[in-house]
Amino acid sequence: MVDAFADFLVDKKFECSVKKWLNTLSTEDQQNYLIIEQRHRTGANITVSAIYAALLAELETLPFKLTSFRTHMNGACTCQKN
Repeated sequence: MVDAFADFLVDKKFECSVKKWLNTLSTEDQQNYLIIEQRHRTGANITVSAIYAALLAELETLPFKLTSFRTHMNGACTCQKN
C-alpha cells in the first residue's frame, strides 16, 4: 500500500485554522469567545471585523485571515459541519 494514502483513509474530524487556534487558548479565553460567538449568532450587534482587528492589534499576528474568522463565527465553517 502507498503510505501517502494512509492519512487520507483515517476518519479525522476536520478543524479549520480558527478552531485550531481557539484550541490553543486558555479555557477562560475559549469561554469568552463562545459567549461572543453565541451572541453574534443570535443577532447581537457584533462586528466581526472589529473583533478581528482588536485581536490582531493585541496579538500582532493570527494564523487566519478575516474571511476565515467571519466564516467560523457565522457557523458556516467546514469544521462545524463534521
